[in-house]
Amino acid sequence: MHPFRGMKLAVTLCALATITSGACYRSAGHSHSAEASTQAAVKDPLAFLPADSEIVIDADLSRVKSSALWRHVEPIVYGHAGEDLARFRELCGFDPLAQLGRVTFAMRGLDAPRATGVFVLRGLDKKGTMGCLKKNLTAERRIKIYNDNIAYVQPELGEDPVAFGFANDRTLVVLVGPTASPTELTKVFAAGAPLRKSAAFQALYKQIEPNREVWFVMNAKNAFARLAELGVQTRTLTGAISLANGVQATLRMRVASPDQAREVAAALQSAFSQGSLVDNIKVSSEQSDIVGHVTMSESQVAALTETENESR
Repeated sequence: MHPFRGMKLAVTLCALATITSGACYRSAGHSHSAEASTQAAVKDPLAFLPADSEIVIDADLSRVKSSALWRHVEPIVYGHAGEDLARFRELCGFDPLAQLGRVTFAMRGLDAPRATGVFVLRGLDKKGTMGCLKKNLTAERRIKIYNDNIAYVQPELGEDPVAFGFANDRTLVVLVGPTASPTELTKVFAAGAPLRKSAAFQALYKQIEPNREVWFVMNAKNAFARLAELGVQTRTLTGAISLANGVQATLRMRVASPDQAREVAAALQSAFSQGSLVDNIKVSSEQSDIVGHVTMSESQVAALTETENESR
Protein backbone atom coordinates (compact mmCIF):
# COMPACT_ATOMS: atom_id res chain seq x y z
CA MET A 1 0.00 0.00 0.00
CA HIS A 2 1.24 3.51 -0.79
CA PRO A 3 2.64 5.16 2.37
CA PHE A 4 0.43 8.23 1.95
CA ARG A 5 -2.79 6.24 1.72
CA GLY A 6 -5.29 7.30 4.37
CA MET A 7 -3.47 10.58 5.09
CA LYS A 8 -6.13 12.65 3.31
CA LEU A 9 -8.48 11.79 6.16
CA ALA A 10 -6.21 13.49 8.66
CA VAL A 11 -5.17 16.43 6.49
CA THR A 12 -8.79 17.54 6.21
CA LEU A 13 -9.50 16.87 9.87
CA CYS A 14 -10.72 13.55 8.58
CA ALA A 15 -12.28 12.27 11.70
CA LEU A 16 -14.26 15.45 11.99
CA ALA A 17 -15.69 14.84 8.56
CA THR A 18 -17.31 11.63 9.84
CA ILE A 19 -18.70 13.52 12.79
CA THR A 20 -22.20 12.19 12.30
CA SER A 21 -21.29 8.77 13.59
CA GLY A 22 -19.88 6.79 16.51
CA ALA A 23 -20.40 5.88 20.18
CA CYS A 24 -18.95 7.15 23.47
CA TYR A 25 -16.75 5.10 25.77
CA ARG A 26 -14.82 5.67 28.97
CA SER A 27 -11.33 4.52 29.90
CA ALA A 28 -8.66 5.15 32.51
CA GLY A 29 -7.25 8.67 32.52
CA HIS A 30 -3.67 9.90 32.17
CA SER A 31 -1.27 9.65 35.06
CA HIS A 32 -0.15 12.93 36.65
CA SER A 33 3.42 12.40 35.40
CA ALA A 34 2.28 11.81 31.81
CA GLU A 35 0.06 14.89 31.96
CA ALA A 36 2.96 16.98 33.26
CA SER A 37 5.18 15.76 30.43
CA THR A 38 2.52 16.63 27.88
CA GLN A 39 2.01 20.15 29.18
CA ALA A 40 5.76 20.76 29.43
CA ALA A 41 6.21 19.82 25.78
CA VAL A 42 3.16 21.42 24.21
CA LYS A 43 4.82 24.78 23.53
CA ASP A 44 7.74 23.15 21.72
CA PRO A 45 7.25 23.45 17.93
CA LEU A 46 8.54 19.86 17.65
CA ALA A 47 6.17 18.50 20.29
CA PHE A 48 4.70 15.01 19.77
CA LEU A 49 6.64 14.27 16.57
CA PRO A 50 8.33 10.82 16.43
CA ALA A 51 12.07 10.62 17.06
CA ASP A 52 12.49 8.66 13.82
CA SER A 53 10.48 11.08 11.63
CA GLU A 54 11.57 10.96 8.00
CA ILE A 55 9.52 13.92 6.77
CA VAL A 56 8.64 16.97 8.87
CA ILE A 57 6.68 19.96 7.56
CA ASP A 58 5.73 23.04 9.58
CA ALA A 59 3.46 25.93 8.52
CA ASP A 60 2.81 29.00 10.65
CA LEU A 61 -0.71 29.55 9.35
CA SER A 62 -1.26 32.72 11.37
CA ARG A 63 1.50 34.42 9.39
CA VAL A 64 0.58 32.70 6.13
CA LYS A 65 -3.02 33.94 6.42
CA SER A 66 -1.88 37.47 7.27
CA SER A 67 0.41 37.67 4.22
CA ALA A 68 -0.53 39.44 1.00
CA LEU A 69 -0.34 36.09 -0.80
CA TRP A 70 -3.13 34.46 1.19
CA ARG A 71 -5.89 35.96 -0.95
CA HIS A 72 -4.43 34.12 -3.92
CA VAL A 73 -3.89 30.82 -2.10
CA GLU A 74 -7.07 30.74 0.00
CA PRO A 75 -9.43 29.58 -2.80
CA ILE A 76 -7.13 26.64 -3.55
CA VAL A 77 -6.93 25.61 0.12
CA TYR A 78 -10.69 25.72 0.59
CA GLY A 79 -11.20 24.04 -2.77
CA HIS A 80 -9.08 21.05 -1.75
CA ALA A 81 -10.80 20.84 1.66
CA GLY A 82 -14.07 20.47 -0.27
CA GLU A 83 -17.15 18.76 1.09
CA ASP A 84 -15.51 17.56 4.31
CA LEU A 85 -14.92 21.12 5.45
CA ALA A 86 -18.36 22.27 4.33
CA ARG A 87 -19.95 19.44 6.29
CA PHE A 88 -17.95 20.31 9.40
CA ARG A 89 -18.96 23.98 9.21
CA GLU A 90 -22.60 23.02 8.73
CA LEU A 91 -22.68 20.72 11.75
CA CYS A 92 -20.38 22.60 14.13
CA GLY A 93 -21.08 26.22 13.24
CA PHE A 94 -17.45 27.32 12.85
CA ASP A 95 -14.62 27.11 10.36
CA PRO A 96 -11.70 25.01 11.68
CA LEU A 97 -9.28 26.37 9.06
CA ALA A 98 -10.00 29.91 10.24
CA GLN A 99 -9.05 28.88 13.79
CA LEU A 100 -5.83 27.08 12.93
CA GLY A 101 -2.68 29.02 13.77
CA ARG A 102 -0.03 26.41 13.07
CA VAL A 103 0.16 22.94 11.52
CA THR A 104 3.10 20.57 11.93
CA PHE A 105 3.21 17.20 10.24
CA ALA A 106 5.64 14.27 10.49
CA MET A 107 5.82 10.88 8.79
CA ARG A 108 7.87 7.80 9.60
CA GLY A 109 8.07 4.26 8.29
CA LEU A 110 8.10 5.19 4.63
CA ASP A 111 9.88 1.93 3.85
CA ALA A 112 7.07 -0.04 5.48
CA PRO A 113 3.93 -1.15 3.63
CA ARG A 114 2.00 1.53 5.53
CA ALA A 115 3.53 4.66 7.01
CA THR A 116 2.56 6.50 10.20
CA GLY A 117 1.74 10.19 10.32
CA VAL A 118 1.40 12.65 13.20
CA PHE A 119 -0.32 16.01 12.77
CA VAL A 120 -0.14 18.75 15.41
CA LEU A 121 -2.86 21.34 14.80
CA ARG A 122 -2.59 24.46 16.97
CA GLY A 123 -5.42 26.93 17.47
CA LEU A 124 -8.43 24.65 17.11
CA ASP A 125 -10.88 25.08 19.99
CA LYS A 126 -11.19 21.92 22.09
CA LYS A 127 -14.56 22.73 23.64
CA GLY A 128 -16.20 23.55 20.32
CA THR A 129 -14.66 20.61 18.48
CA MET A 130 -15.29 17.86 21.04
CA GLY A 131 -18.69 19.33 21.90
CA CYS A 132 -19.68 19.16 18.26
CA LEU A 133 -18.48 15.57 18.00
CA LYS A 134 -20.52 14.46 20.99
CA LYS A 135 -23.59 16.40 19.89
CA ASN A 136 -23.62 14.84 16.44
CA LEU A 137 -22.60 11.29 17.30
CA THR A 138 -24.91 8.42 16.51
CA ALA A 139 -24.49 4.71 17.21
CA GLU A 140 -24.52 3.80 13.54
CA ARG A 141 -20.93 4.25 12.44
CA ARG A 142 -17.33 4.38 13.52
CA ILE A 143 -16.16 7.11 15.94
CA LYS A 144 -15.60 6.39 19.63
CA ILE A 145 -14.70 9.04 22.23
CA TYR A 146 -12.64 8.37 25.35
CA ASN A 147 -12.60 10.65 28.42
CA ASP A 148 -14.15 13.52 26.42
CA ASN A 149 -10.71 14.12 24.91
CA ILE A 150 -9.53 11.33 22.59
CA ALA A 151 -11.45 10.08 19.57
CA TYR A 152 -10.83 6.91 17.60
CA VAL A 153 -11.94 6.42 14.00
CA GLN A 154 -12.31 2.77 13.07
CA PRO A 155 -10.92 2.20 9.57
CA GLU A 156 -12.93 1.29 6.55
CA LEU A 157 -11.54 -1.09 3.96
CA GLY A 158 -8.25 0.24 2.55
CA GLU A 159 -7.83 2.91 5.25
CA ASP A 160 -5.67 3.15 8.35
CA PRO A 161 -7.16 3.82 11.79
CA VAL A 162 -7.02 7.36 13.16
CA ALA A 163 -6.80 8.54 16.77
CA PHE A 164 -6.92 12.20 17.70
CA GLY A 165 -7.14 14.21 20.90
CA PHE A 166 -6.24 17.50 22.54
CA ALA A 167 -2.96 18.01 24.37
CA ASN A 168 -4.40 21.25 25.75
CA ASP A 169 -7.37 23.51 24.97
CA ARG A 170 -5.88 24.63 21.64
CA THR A 171 -3.58 21.81 20.47
CA LEU A 172 -5.06 18.87 18.59
CA VAL A 173 -2.82 15.87 17.82
CA VAL A 174 -3.83 13.40 15.09
CA LEU A 175 -2.20 9.98 14.78
CA VAL A 176 -2.72 8.08 11.50
CA GLY A 177 -1.25 4.68 10.73
CA PRO A 178 -1.63 0.92 11.04
CA THR A 179 -1.15 0.95 14.83
CA ALA A 180 -3.04 4.18 15.62
CA SER A 181 -5.22 3.80 18.73
CA PRO A 182 -6.15 5.76 21.86
CA THR A 183 -3.41 3.88 23.72
CA GLU A 184 -0.78 4.79 21.15
CA LEU A 185 -1.93 8.42 21.13
CA THR A 186 -1.62 8.54 24.91
CA LYS A 187 1.98 7.36 24.50
CA VAL A 188 2.56 10.16 21.97
CA PHE A 189 1.34 12.71 24.52
CA ALA A 190 3.49 11.25 27.30
CA ALA A 191 6.64 11.19 25.14
CA GLY A 192 6.76 14.98 24.96
CA ALA A 193 9.06 16.08 22.12
CA PRO A 194 11.22 13.05 21.23
CA LEU A 195 12.28 14.51 17.88
CA ARG A 196 14.13 17.23 19.78
CA LYS A 197 16.54 14.50 20.97
CA SER A 198 17.31 13.11 17.51
CA ALA A 199 20.88 14.01 16.53
CA ALA A 200 20.21 13.21 12.87
CA PHE A 201 17.21 15.53 12.74
CA GLN A 202 18.92 18.31 14.68
CA ALA A 203 21.82 18.32 12.21
CA LEU A 204 19.34 18.99 9.39
CA TYR A 205 17.21 21.37 11.47
CA LYS A 206 20.24 23.63 11.91
CA GLN A 207 20.40 24.09 8.12
CA ILE A 208 17.05 25.88 7.93
CA GLU A 209 15.47 29.03 9.36
CA PRO A 210 12.58 27.66 11.44
CA ASN A 211 11.28 31.19 12.08
CA ARG A 212 10.07 31.40 8.47
CA GLU A 213 6.41 30.86 7.64
CA VAL A 214 7.00 27.36 6.22
CA TRP A 215 9.89 24.93 6.64
CA PHE A 216 10.50 21.25 5.98
CA VAL A 217 13.04 18.49 6.56
CA MET A 218 13.11 15.28 4.52
CA ASN A 219 15.38 12.36 5.32
CA ALA A 220 13.78 9.39 3.55
CA LYS A 221 15.02 7.34 0.61
CA ASN A 222 11.49 6.65 -0.60
CA ALA A 223 10.81 10.36 -0.95
CA PHE A 224 13.54 10.69 -3.58
CA ALA A 225 12.81 7.67 -5.77
CA ARG A 226 12.15 9.76 -8.88
CA LEU A 227 15.47 11.59 -8.50
CA ALA A 228 17.25 8.26 -8.07
CA GLU A 229 15.82 7.16 -11.42
CA LEU A 230 17.54 10.21 -12.93
CA GLY A 231 20.86 9.23 -11.37
CA VAL A 232 20.78 11.79 -8.54
CA GLN A 233 21.47 9.96 -5.28
CA THR A 234 19.68 12.30 -2.89
CA ARG A 235 20.30 11.87 0.82
CA THR A 236 18.29 14.71 2.40
CA LEU A 237 16.25 17.77 1.45
CA THR A 238 15.58 20.79 3.64
CA GLY A 239 13.97 24.14 2.99
CA ALA A 240 12.39 27.26 4.43
CA ILE A 241 9.96 29.68 2.80
CA SER A 242 9.20 33.29 3.69
CA LEU A 243 6.07 35.12 2.53
CA ALA A 244 6.87 38.57 3.87
CA ASN A 245 7.30 40.09 0.40
CA GLY A 246 6.24 37.64 -2.27
CA VAL A 247 8.01 34.30 -1.88
CA GLN A 248 11.61 33.77 -0.83
CA ALA A 249 12.67 30.13 -0.54
CA THR A 250 15.96 28.52 0.38
CA LEU A 251 16.39 24.82 -0.43
CA ARG A 252 19.27 22.49 0.33
CA MET A 253 19.60 19.00 -1.15
CA ARG A 254 22.39 16.64 -0.12
CA VAL A 255 23.62 14.23 -2.79
CA ALA A 256 26.22 11.46 -3.01
CA SER A 257 29.36 13.56 -3.50
CA PRO A 258 30.73 17.09 -4.06
CA ASP A 259 31.27 16.23 -7.73
CA GLN A 260 27.64 15.26 -8.19
CA ALA A 261 26.53 18.41 -6.35
CA ARG A 262 28.57 20.64 -8.67
CA GLU A 263 27.36 18.82 -11.78
CA VAL A 264 23.67 18.91 -10.86
CA ALA A 265 23.80 22.51 -9.59
CA ALA A 266 25.37 23.67 -12.86
CA ALA A 267 22.76 21.79 -14.91
CA LEU A 268 19.89 23.23 -12.89
CA GLN A 269 21.23 26.79 -13.07
CA SER A 270 21.60 26.47 -16.83
CA ALA A 271 18.07 25.10 -17.22
CA PHE A 272 16.47 27.80 -15.09
CA SER A 273 18.36 30.59 -16.88
CA GLN A 274 16.57 29.71 -20.12
CA GLY A 275 13.33 31.15 -18.79
CA SER A 276 11.30 30.94 -15.61
CA LEU A 277 8.07 31.99 -13.97
CA VAL A 278 9.99 33.40 -10.99
CA ASP A 279 11.96 36.57 -10.34
CA ASN A 280 15.24 34.90 -9.61
CA ILE A 281 16.70 31.43 -9.15
CA LYS A 282 20.25 30.89 -8.02
CA VAL A 283 21.62 27.35 -7.74
CA SER A 284 25.07 26.58 -6.36
CA SER A 285 26.90 23.80 -4.54
CA GLU A 286 28.48 23.60 -1.10
CA GLN A 287 30.46 20.38 -0.61
CA SER A 288 27.85 17.63 -1.20
CA ASP A 289 24.89 20.02 -1.00
CA ILE A 290 22.98 21.65 -3.84
CA VAL A 291 21.70 25.01 -2.60
CA GLY A 292 18.88 26.89 -4.28
CA HIS A 293 17.52 30.38 -3.64
CA VAL A 294 14.19 31.25 -5.25
CA THR A 295 12.23 34.52 -5.23
CA MET A 296 8.75 35.19 -6.64
CA SER A 297 6.67 38.35 -6.73
CA GLU A 298 3.03 38.47 -5.64
CA SER A 299 1.94 38.86 -9.27
CA GLN A 300 3.81 35.69 -10.23
CA VAL A 301 2.17 33.77 -7.39
CA ALA A 302 -1.20 35.13 -8.50
CA ALA A 303 -0.60 33.86 -12.04
CA LEU A 304 0.28 30.37 -10.78
CA THR A 305 -2.73 30.16 -8.46
CA GLU A 306 -5.01 31.37 -11.24
CA THR A 307 -3.78 28.50 -13.38
CA GLU A 308 -4.41 26.08 -10.52
CA ASN A 309 -7.94 27.41 -10.02
CA GLU A 310 -8.72 27.06 -13.71
CA SER A 311 -7.52 23.44 -13.75
CA ARG A 312 -9.84 22.35 -10.92
